[in-house]
Amino acid sequence: MRFDKQPKFLSPSSLNQFEKEPNKFFLQRLSLPPRPREPQSVAAALGTIVDIEAKTYLMKQGLLNKYTTAALAEDLIHNRTINVPWYQPEKENKNLYDIDYENVEPHLKTDEVLTAGKDIAKVYIKQLIDRDITQWHDVDVKTIYNLSVVIGGKRHTVPIYGITDALVGTLEDGISPLDYKCTSGSPKKGWCFSIVKGAKLEKPENDINIPFDTIDSQWATQCCTYGWASGRPLFKPFTVFVDQICYGAKTLGVRIFRFQGTITPEFQKLVAARYLHCWDSITSKTGKERYSDKLGCTRLFTELMANAERWF
Repeated sequence: MRFDKQPKFLSPSSLNQFEKEPNKFFLQRLSLPPRPREPQSVAAALGTIVDIEAKTYLMKQGLLNKYTTAALAEDLIHNRTINVPWYQPEKENKNLYDIDYENVEPHLKTDEVLTAGKDIAKVYIKQLIDRDITQWHDVDVKTIYNLSVVIGGKRHTVPIYGITDALVGTLEDGISPLDYKCTSGSPKKGWCFSIVKGAKLEKPENDINIPFDTIDSQWATQCCTYGWASGRPLFKPFTVFVDQICYGAKTLGVRIFRFQGTITPEFQKLVAARYLHCWDSITSKTGKERYSDKLGCTRLFTELMANAERWF
């Protein structure tokens, strides 16, 4: 198989696709013409809406440690780049419902989906952000991080692009990544507190220092990457957070579950090795040969194999 192009960087999502959908990875990221990406799901669209609403609220209320209200206004006046590119000061006095949800795909920009996403966001803002449970530092942090390790006396570097939903904590105590997950149904096991119908329920028996990969390996890979990008030293343990926002249960409404755990040095070494293997497989001659052996012998056969791949 011919490699027509090479990505400029990897990301948690591309690493996941490389490992679980190697044929789709090749057709979408390395081949021309690229295979069309799958349509956005309803859950992903709702998550996008919640993400935009929550971040916009944090910015407008001046709840971020990084930007005081005055500093934010100064940035906007001088048209400097801030970490929320869709923040539009001309809409300052308008309702959040006027935001253009550009990352929601057209087929899901319906009144039903938009209204549902905004309603879910209202609950998250009221029940978690307004309770001042979290010290917010920054949001929508876009970073290209160079993962660099020495193996056998030779330095290997992998450029990684990540968009961290939020950084929480303080510079004095340490900054940790926080990621949102908007899902239907029940939460994963391992949460440390929940908010259901406005009532906060602690779960003291849950160890907040639990290795986060024991809760969810994919979540841990994302948070590990975001931690590195935020300045956490490589192979040193650090704390991460995930807020799972569950919707769809008619009797319970929108429920919020906070997960907290540690990205261990052992897991970081595993993640680093996975990134290095992926990057080598698409950049070096021997790596490409090894990767090609996993693919179909022709583009048509690779397409057929890709149709059967699913990462979940």
